[in-house]
Amino acid sequence: MCGKYRALDETNDEMREIAEKLKARITPSEFEKISLFDVVPSSRSIAVWNNPSSNKCVYTVMVWGYPGAKGRLVINARSETVFSSWFFRDSLPCVLPASFYYETDRNTGKRWAFYTDEKTVYLAGICRITEEGIRFVILTEEAGEPQNKIHERQPVMFDYEHAKKWCASKDPSTLLKYSIQKRYMRQVSE
Repeated sequence: MCGKYRALDETNDEMREIAEKLKARITPSEFEKISLFDVVPSSRSIAVWNNPSSNKCVYTVMVWGYPGAKGRLVINARSETVFSSWFFRDSLPCVLPASFYYETDRNTGKRWAFYTDEKTVYLAGICRITEEGIRFVILTEEAGEPQNKIHERQPVMFDYEHAKKWCASKDPSTLLKYSIQKRYMRQVSE
């Protein structure tokens, strides 16, 4: 499960470059609304998708969460069933560039940051165009070590090359096997 991630980290120059590329493409007022550091549901975030009108992978701004039943926000989707679910029909693949993501241990309340050997990871997502703009959810998979000590689900994450393939794929489900499994964790002080 992923309910919060860090986009721009002070040590991640790659993410700083990504933010600068997007900043050059949108208005200053639009850029100010983006959550550049800790990204939470309902916030605007940097995303990459294969824009249907240009058929090119581009950086853009998306809002985290699909409106669900009874006003609830759907923020994650199971990678095992997302492509057969009527709720996610007509969604397109996207990725969310990030430095790391957070999980909170339900038993202890301690917060952990999960990261990989890659400076920037790309959280696999799906998105759809709505009247309010483009919205996304993050795909999850069964958790491996060390994530499974904290939560039974973890976000699907790609390196840069697999993220590009994910965004451009007509059958993205075939790329789920490339999710980065080697992850590290460190406790986050409040």
